Amino acid sequence: MSWFKRLGEKAKGRPNTSSPNPYQEQNSYQNPAHQYSTSSGHGLGSSTYSADYATPSQPPPDLSTDTKHPYPIDKKNPTPSSPQNEHEADEPPPAYSAVPPGFSAPTAAPPACYPSISFPAPPSVHYAFSPTNNSTRDAFAAGERFCSHHPLAPPLVSVWDESLTRITEGDVTMHTEPPCNCIEINTSFGHPTMTSIKIIKKRCPDSTILSQVPLYLARYHHPSVANQTVVIGYHLSIVGLPLDGDSVVAMGFACVPYPQYRLPGWHRGSLAIHSDDGRRYCNDGYGGVEFTRPFSQGDQLALALVMRWVTVPGGAGMVESEVNFIRNGRREGGWMVQERVELGRPDPTVGLLGERDIFAAVGVTGGKGVEVVVRVMGREEARSLILGVLA
Repeated sequence: MSWFKRLGEKAKGRPNTSSPNPYQEQNSYQNPAHQYSTSSGHGLGSSTYSADYATPSQPPPDLSTDTKHPYPIDKKNPTPSSPQNEHEADEPPPAYSAVPPGFSAPTAAPPACYPSISFPAPPSVHYAFSPTNNSTRDAFAAGERFCSHHPLAPPLVSVWDESLTRITEGDVTMHTEPPCNCIEINTSFGHPTMTSIKIIKKRCPDSTILSQVPLYLARYHHPSVANQTVVIGYHLSIVGLPLDGDSVVAMGFACVPYPQYRLPGWHRGSLAIHSDDGRRYCNDGYGGVEFTRPFSQGDQLALALVMRWVTVPGGAGMVESEVNFIRNGRREGGWMVQERVELGRPDPTVGLLGERDIFAAVGVTGGKGVEVVVRVMGREEARSLILGVLA
């Protein structure tokens, strides 16, 4: 029988009768060395194991029934789990002490390592475009060229006392000369300080209407000069706002000169909230920042800019500017002009920290039917409004 056949019989479970069984039924142990003969080609040589292997005198012990450890234990280096001596396994564990000997626990809490630190909020997410209406690249570039060629004007040096009184009392109207012939501005109805702004043609380009005089004069109203918090603002009633997807109303503030063929908030020295997407824009000609829900016809809105003088470490002072937005008598949000912005974004604080004169700015664009009514608030009215909504 060839070795191929013997191998097949073993695989099929048939015993090989030609090779002797090393273990007999009497459990007598025989030398199995004759089964392990090496062959050349595997690095073991041509000798057999039987030449070097001595037959053991007895079979290996049965570890399942042997009660004694078959191997000696090194008493000097026992395993971590083994007892140090034969009596240690029967002894109870040592008593536990929470305080080590010679140690006295402190009677008071340890001092604070660091003082309380308030970290600034992360920068707001500025979008690359609006989900509703977006200006063209050419219009944006034209507005940027205007701003680069016309720096912000310095504060007015001399103002008549009568004008100061009118500004303080809110006796101010919007500019009566429209930026284009698509807009009609009317100040000869109802309250003498109310201004109606209305689109009268089918298509009106982006336009900004400023107040006739500043609501804030840097040389006269600066918080460090006035020694008090300054609040400016105005009301805006949306009389008409078609739901055509193109009509937009923007309410904000701006420094001059400002490109009137652009909406407020898109360039330096201006901020605004836009009606179509409810986002706020502060020197942001892209997609703005999420802020509130879109405006609707019939909304009674108010926008206030609060400027306060604060002392910083070292004894120096600075102006903090905060914007507050009110809809139908309730504050819907606000933001700090000095907010952190993403790296590479334009500085939103240009002109809006009390160093320039600030005007009311209302923007309109879209189709016929857009109409708003603007009324500037006096200082006391604006202050009372802010205190009321913040209470």
